[in-house]
Amino acid sequence: MKLSRLSVRRLVAPVLAAAAAVAALAVAPGSAQAWPGSGAETHYIYSPSMGRAIQTEIWRNAGGGPILYLLNGMQGGTDGLSWGRSAPARKFFANKHVTVINVIDGSGSFYANWQSDRSQQWETFFTRELPPVLNKMVSSNGKYGIIGLSHSGLGAMNMLGKYGMFQAGASLSGCPQTADIGTTFMHAAEDMSVGRNIFNMYGAPGNPAWAYNDPTMHPERYRGKTVYLTAASGVPGAPDDVVTPGMYGGPAAVEAITKTCTQNFSNALNRAGVRHGLYYYANGAHTWGLFYAELVRAWSYISPRLS
Repeated sequence: MKLSRLSVRRLVAPVLAAAAAVAALAVAPGSAQAWPGSGAETHYIYSPSMGRAIQTEIWRNAGGGPILYLLNGMQGGTDGLSWGRSAPARKFFANKHVTVINVIDGSGSFYANWQSDRSQQWETFFTRELPPVLNKMVSSNGKYGIIGLSHSGLGAMNMLGKYGMFQAGASLSGCPQTADIGTTFMHAAEDMSVGRNIFNMYGAPGNPAWAYNDPTMHPERYRGKTVYLTAASGVPGAPDDVVTPGMYGGPAAVEAITKTCTQNFSNALNRAGVRHGLYYYANGAHTWGLFYAELVRAWSYISPRLS
């Protein structure tokens, strides 16, 4: 059913108001510090599709092995919160035979190709523009993995499913679902909190692009891929770094929502007979402590496929 502009406004207003309040508190404050580890080379790699240079960290680690795209959360690391600064991810990967690519850009983009915003063409960048550059800069076995965190879990799962270059991937406390009206407007609220209009991504609700880019509606894309999904209950506790009263608001609510999205995607994969890894934490809010614990488990699951 096609909604009129007035109907959309009436439907959107209360949903956005509630979801925006949650989005504003989505991640418990994390530390912005330079964690020790492999070190990171910072390069500015030009994207013809977006018309600008993209800040790209390369963690060479022990060398060789696959290339892993490790995506940041809602603000793409531009707020100082990233895998390299908010969790000991560099230290974790330092002795592993994998080259990690961590882009510091893409705030509110879901790392998608946006229909009405040429400055956000992330699938093109990651799948067409970046690989030839990396081939000249790093030594690898030619295999690619991708891990998305929170906001970028959707983008990671979409790229894993749609592009043959990826053999394995994971969604950590993400929401790999788009087409139903609830998740559409939840994602809209996320983007509103960082100044983006999500309807420039796939058009108005009901546009076929929303369904095309909804992993839950295309589980067949994941046959032959190694998929790992994880989320927590939202109840603060270990593995959160610290537990504060404020975490029982936004961080707890958002994590509970991501668990529902994760379960929906897992159910779709099960119905299609697609095997995948799944782990739910009994405790954990939307915090970097949880994200790091999820990363360690995710890498253990997908790395054999990439070695």
